[in-house]
Amino acid sequence: MSKIARLKIQLTSLEQIKAKYDKDWDAEKAKVFETNDDFLCPTCQRKLAKADIEKKIATMKENFNAEKARILTQISDKGKTTVAEIIETNKQIDATNLKIKTFQKNLISLKEEVIVAESLWDNFETGDIDYPAEYETLKQELAQKIKESETPVDNKKEIEDLKSRRTKITDEIDEIKTGLYQVTINEEQKKRIEELKTKERTLSQDIADLEQIDFLRESFIKTKMELLDSRINSRFQFVKFKLFNTLINGAIEETCEPLINGVPFSDANNAAKYNAGIDIINALSDHYDVIAPILIDNRESINELIPTKAQLVNLVVTKDKKLKIQQSTK
Repeated sequence: MSKIARLKIQLTSLEQIKAKYDKDWDAEKAKVFETNDDFLCPTCQRKLAKADIEKKIATMKENFNAEKARILTQISDKGKTTVAEIIETNKQIDATNLKIKTFQKNLISLKEEVIVAESLWDNFETGDIDYPAEYETLKQELAQKIKESETPVDNKKEIEDLKSRRTKITDEIDEIKTGLYQVTINEEQKKRIEELKTKERTLSQDIADLEQIDFLRESFIKTKMELLDSRINSRFQFVKFKLFNTLINGAIEETCEPLINGVPFSDANNAAKYNAGIDIINALSDHYDVIAPILIDNRESINELIPTKAQLVNLVVTKDKKLKIQQSTK
């Protein structure tokens, strides 16, 4: 089915819909408000009063007119939409008819051109052609060129020369590439050397900074040890503590070794060790404010003990078969 046929069918359908809307609108427009005489009370079934009847009739008439207006507006809107579609369909039909007329006109023109071409072909007659004077000369030159192109030529020597030149040029290019590669390597090495020198300077500075920090740390440790040495040893009368050693490389090593008159505790005699112990107990008792008894074994081998606030319990070796406890004020 052609497009124009489909459009005409669509137009007919729209016109029928438009006619229906017109008929519905006329029918609705012709409706009038009507009432009956049956105005009864819905409860007692008695007829309503006149005032109530008039009020009810007015309400019913108002509702009737409002509903009628709504329906007429709805039908009118649909009719307007249908009219717009009818107008658009007519436009499409007119445009399609115009295209058909244009195609038909072009078709007639083409048919006329075909008739003219067929007439010219039927009347066409062949005959001798008059060539220009130089035609033969050009023809002979063309034949000579074709002959020369078909004759084999010995180009071996020329080819060998070209190959030799190409080899020489290739060698020169390779040599230049090698030189450029060497130059590139040298440049990269120089760049790498500069980078390493820069890194060496940075590392040297870092080392110097670390050595300075290490020196400050050792100085701090030494000062701290000296202060501790002075502060701690001031609390003892008989024994002194060695709190650090100075190594061969000058570094400070922390330690804590008791000395008795400059002699290490481990190398002192038994009496010196006992007195060192009492001196340490005295310092701790003063610091913590706690005094506890001190037990001294092998007391017979010790002549003198340093003074102490603590109670001394001396254990002495005797030939007695029974344990004897003797109180002394010394």
